[in-house]
Amino acid sequence: MKRKRISIDLDYVGDQPEFRMEVYFDSVGRLLLSIAHRQISNRESGVLRHTGNPLGERIVNGRTLSGAFHESKKDARLYHDKIEEHIEALDFSNDFFLIGNGNLGNNFWNVAWEQDKAPRLYCLKDEPFTTRRYSCLVVPTTGVPRIQDLKFDNLENVLDIERDPLEDVDWATYGQRVVEDGEVVWIGKTYEQFYDVKHVLPLKDHGPTKEQDIEKMKKLYEGYPEDYNGNVAQEMFNIGERLSITPQGIFRDGKSRIPLAEYYHNVLGVNDEKMFVWQATGTPEEIGQRMANKGAKDAIILDNGGSVGFYASWLFPEGGWLNASNYFRSDRISWIGVELKD
Repeated sequence: MKRKRISIDLDYVGDQPEFRMEVYFDSVGRLLLSIAHRQISNRESGVLRHTGNPLGERIVNGRTLSGAFHESKKDARLYHDKIEEHIEALDFSNDFFLIGNGNLGNNFWNVAWEQDKAPRLYCLKDEPFTTRRYSCLVVPTTGVPRIQDLKFDNLENVLDIERDPLEDVDWATYGQRVVEDGEVVWIGKTYEQFYDVKHVLPLKDHGPTKEQDIEKMKKLYEGYPEDYNGNVAQEMFNIGERLSITPQGIFRDGKSRIPLAEYYHNVLGVNDEKMFVWQATGTPEEIGQRMANKGAKDAIILDNGGSVGFYASWLFPEGGWLNASNYFRSDRISWIGVELKD
């Protein structure tokens, strides 16, 4: 690879590696979005967690496949392409890297919009996209990428938060915001956007507490989406009560005072000069603080856990993984491709 303004750090700490990358926009040629089987996977069920099985199930051709990550894994991951297929679809000309976008096509809230596709909006079936406000990585037709809150109308036009049309968007993809205008976003503003509640609350689908945590998750998902926000908030209050923290004190000073889930997250951030990728274990607030400390103006979470990975074309002999979760699943519905300049 020719010399670029890019820096990469990798620390093997704890159970998961901590990976950090920064690249200046003057070294970036193109940002591209790959969505596997876009025509047939669009408006599909995703991995459903609120239908009685919080471990996840997918509906394919009218058939419910329980255990989307376990017993029905092969069929439930029908729309997931191999990394080589994504690379071929993106048709790179120069050195490039790929950032995981694994929640797209799997979780509610995760949407994408592409100017040159029909339909332009990609989301799950029953996603209420006309009523929500989405924090998105926005790649404009000209200029540098930004993270911006977007809305959509029933014709799938992309709008700003005042519902005025945006004319400069080439493509956009959503992630939960953890930094806004240089400040950490506290979980009290965003927890309803995490469809997988394990990414917010300290609940496990394995280990000694598995059975009781699964039952708790079932109750949290009851009445989704209308009651989900209140259910998760109540569980936070319950945790606070066990720790003798008053409801008013749980989110005091814009910080959570209760234990939150420490998960392996893949976070993308930007400022006016460069883009950041940080893949590390922590709560959303902790990861946001690290990004803000490094200079990110805005940052969003793109995926989590076994979806977290970073592919680089320049690794000998023909490209490979600079970082990956210790239970990495490389087949994916979506990747973000960043092609470097000559």
